[in-house]
Amino acid sequence: MEATAPIWRSELVSPTVGTSKEPSQSTQRPDGANSTSRRLQTVHAHLTRDAESSAMPGGAPPGCDRVRGDRGRGTHGPCPRYRALGALGCPGHVAQRPTQVAGAASHLRPACAASAIRAASRAARRARARQPGTDIQGALHPSGWDVARRGEPARATTCPAPAPGVTAGPAGGPSRERQTMDASGPTGQPDRRGAREPERETMAVRGGRRHNAGSLATPLWATSVFEQGSLEEMRKLGARPRPERFYSRYANPTVTAFEDAVAELEGAEAALAFASGMGAVFATVFGLCSRGSHVVAQQQMYGGTLQLLRGVCPRMGIDVTFVDATRPGAFAEAVEPGRTTLVLAETPANPCLDLVDLDELAGLQGPITAVDATFATPLGLRPLEHGVSLSIHSATKAMAGHNDATLGVVSGERDLVDWLWGFATVQGATPSPFDALNGLRGLRTLGVRLRQQTETALALAAALEAHPRVANVRHPGLASHPQHELARRQLRVTGGLVSFDLGGYGAACAFVDALRLCRLAPSLGGPETLITHPASTSHAGLGPEELAEAGISVGTVRLSAGLEATADVLADVLGAVDAAAGLEDGAES
Repeated sequence: MEATAPIWRSELVSPTVGTSKEPSQSTQRPDGANSTSRRLQTVHAHLTRDAESSAMPGGAPPGCDRVRGDRGRGTHGPCPRYRALGALGCPGHVAQRPTQVAGAASHLRPACAASAIRAASRAARRARARQPGTDIQGALHPSGWDVARRGEPARATTCPAPAPGVTAGPAGGPSRERQTMDASGPTGQPDRRGAREPERETMAVRGGRRHNAGSLATPLWATSVFEQGSLEEMRKLGARPRPERFYSRYANPTVTAFEDAVAELEGAEAALAFASGMGAVFATVFGLCSRGSHVVAQQQMYGGTLQLLRGVCPRMGIDVTFVDATRPGAFAEAVEPGRTTLVLAETPANPCLDLVDLDELAGLQGPITAVDATFATPLGLRPLEHGVSLSIHSATKAMAGHNDATLGVVSGERDLVDWLWGFATVQGATPSPFDALNGLRGLRTLGVRLRQQTETALALAAALEAHPRVANVRHPGLASHPQHELARRQLRVTGGLVSFDLGGYGAACAFVDALRLCRLAPSLGGPETLITHPASTSHAGLGPEELAEAGISVGTVRLSAGLEATADVLADVLGAVDAAAGLEDGAES
């Protein structure tokens, strides 16, 4: 039992899925009940006779008598748990539509069947009125009995026959969305759509619905703790790894829904959410390393990660070696066999968008490899597909995508993720269900947002590259990017980030002051186009030499394209560049 009921934000709720009690096994019934039973069994026979032609190849799944029902016909995948007629048994896992006439149930005759069931319902009520306590439920499957007893249109029921080979969640087998794209349904019926996996944009929209309980929108489980039925139940649940519905620092259904969605999108066995992107990085480093460990990291990274590696790790006895990630073989040269525990990379790197060859990284023998792919998002890059051990994201950015959630997430092999969960629960970097819900909402629109942002960023990068007062324009989609060929091979989407140099700090200040549409804020991936100055924000804790190693100058500006019209963003940015150039020229004269 839950201490707090979920908040249902959806106006659309799928048909209720309930579990009915098993029918009575008693065969001794009064005469009135036997008469009613015979009538109901006649209805059953009527529905069964004409359904013979649509029976599933190889027989029905265990617990399912035959394919029955009207609304189940023409569907694929796990049983939709619909029953239009309240007939015996499962309404059908996969039943091909025999006619092109919409709504025609040529082999079931629903009108006749519905009439017979209503008559049986009246007979059942009369029998109960004559002899209270009469057990006549055995004549119908529980679902059919419920319909007959209430005299209402059937809604839904829990099918007693689970679809073969299907388990919930990304780690237990293919999800419903993935399975419906298979070459055959769960019972072997051919699927005209062919064997294919959904596109990533589709997976972002459909993932993480295991805990929805019929709601189209994921409910918000706004509770910190869950009530238990008994001490023994609480003891067993508390002993499990990542126990659900126990204590929200361990797991929360809304947070788990977000984790499931990210795991499916990443193609991972499991995912673990954190209260921030830095929480995910911290747990990865200190959950896998201890005093005496050796870490290899690139020198072009997010400033917060660099501060963790340069400042905190040495105090904890962890040695860190930094390499130039753009130089082939740099990681392999720095790895010390038998000592290096972790190799940490970031691609595209913040803020100068340097890339790491993930195939080369995954080929390292010995250490665990982890990649921060925040800028690319899972729609642009799946590090796990290249053989990397762990994929890290600051979901605060493009994943959540509306500047209203602070989240981080790590995806990868289940053993590694479960190990990190044990560390994270002690660390206490657990996300709130509110942020997880906003993260899920952001995932649903990630595809369309990323498409618009990439289009704007590419147009802006090309325009800035042609401007005489702008230097070092960096975007992986530009042919002038030093790693453009790697970007074409590795990135599915080049993303909405652009960085460029304006000569000096004064020019950067003048540029920012001249902007009218773009906002000055240290983030990215949201609906607004954002400008930031890395040397003053994300990398402010680094010295001049460290800034130079990361490719950052005091005139470097990073832009995150938003959802405004591309023409408006271009006009604002190019106008501000011209205005800043005019001010600089006036000051020199």
